[in-house]
Amino acid sequence: MNMLDKDDAAGRLAACEPPCLSRPSGLAQILAGLPEHHHLFHRVSHNPFLIEESIDIHPDALSSIDELRQRAWQIIEPHYLARLAELVEEFGNAKAKGLGDDELAQVARAGGSPRY
Repeated sequence: MNMLDKDDAAGRLAACEPPCLSRPSGLAQILAGLPEHHHLFHRVSHNPFLIEESIDIHPDALSSIDELRQRAWQIIEPHYLARLAELVEEFGNAKAKGLGDDELAQVARAGGSPRY
């Protein structure tokens, strides 16, 4: 297969990316496949949620779906922890300004009273 054929195949594959997977939800998409094809797929994909890191093996070569899940988690975990740290910081800022609370009763009272 020459480079033009590879580009065309990668383009057709990227065009088939199911938009229902990550775009509406904002969830990350991880490419799993042979490393020599990753750059082509990344180049033609228009999915903003396709992350740069990839699983460098064809999923069929893995022993189980759990192995695929573990490899995906190794990639996602740092992104997840960074986002979690951002949320904790945002909550701390909101609480410091009186715009958030960790007491459920206070949250319920605030949710039931109008703020003008």
